[in-house]
Amino acid sequence: DVITLDYGQMAPRMLYGLAGVQPHFDDAYRIPGLEPWRDGIKKLFNSMTHTDKPLSRRPKGSRSLLPAHYSVAEVADMIQDFHRPIAHYFHDSEGLHLTYLESRILIAVLLHLIEQGITALPIHDAVIVAEDHQDQARETMLQVFKEMTGIEGLVEVDH
Repeated sequence: DVITLDYGQMAPRMLYGLAGVQPHFDDAYRIPGLEPWRDGIKKLFNSMTHTDKPLSRRPKGSRSLLPAHYSVAEVADMIQDFHRPIAHYFHDSEGLHLTYLESRILIAVLLHLIEQGITALPIHDAVIVAEDHQDQARETMLQVFKEMTGIEGLVEVDH
């Protein structure tokens, strides 16, 4: 059997690493007062890192994922307030750099796993490995993330 090990909350955690600040949350996308809209917050958060100016409308496909009683600017402000240590990265087109850093992290993970004789297949911010290599692969993923960002990563089994 195989399993998928997935980096959790990779973009926010990389940004905190770039800022040299330890994350203060369990879930980067559970913004106080907006908990039911986690999926929409994730989409908006990532959109905010891929643009050079504040968003004037909701990201495509997020209309039902964000609260109708708040404007996109109000929700973005709530995200920035919660993530004050990294707020300067929003609307600064940092997203492409994050994509590049994510790819470097995954390449390093794959190379470390090859050195250990573990075959792994990458999928975005995850790797598929044999179930009996789960612990070694997870430890490698956490080690590489810490080395490349300066903070602890989060790796979960993707079901």
